[in-house]
Amino acid sequence: IMAFASGVYFALVTKVAPYQTDRYIFPIYPFIMLLLFIPLFESMVKVWRKKGLAAAAVLAVVITVSSLAQSSWFYLYRDTQPILNTAKSNSDLDAVYIYEEPWQVASEYMEMMNFRTVTFVQAENLDLLKELPVSKNSKIYINLPILMKPDTFIQEIVSQYDLGSQIETVGRHEYGSSYLVSQ
Repeated sequence: IMAFASGVYFALVTKVAPYQTDRYIFPIYPFIMLLLFIPLFESMVKVWRKKGLAAAAVLAVVITVSSLAQSSWFYLYRDTQPILNTAKSNSDLDAVYIYEEPWQVASEYMEMMNFRTVTFVQAENLDLLKELPVSKNSKIYINLPILMKPDTFIQEIVSQYDLGSQIETVGRHEYGSSYLVSQ
């Protein structure tokens, strides 16, 4: 039953998920390990009968410890830490978050919460940028979701809405790109 549920979840997530990222696939790993471990355990039980459980437990501990020792978990935050530091150091600025779909907004909360003000503008309503007081500052922080091809889109936005002349890429992460635009 668990293998069936895991298989259905995996098939569903690979079709429905907005991005093919690890966090959507991680829940299936325990079941894959279980499927690999059961035949190993069964063969050990046949060979050692009563000692099989102890041998399997020792083997599981050795595999777990060695895999944890060889893993590097820093990639979970490595790419976003410089972006968060830049956001904190520019906390006096106004920020604009341009998005296509509402679900894209939540992933950038830790970055966007650092700014004096944050204006959320849906991509289909970009004309609102002309009316924002944000555009009159000497610097503005802009975040774009990755689905918009941000490197070309930022150029269009900055020139079309006269938001500045210099664009500095603050960073890129799984869900988007951040830019510092100045006059």
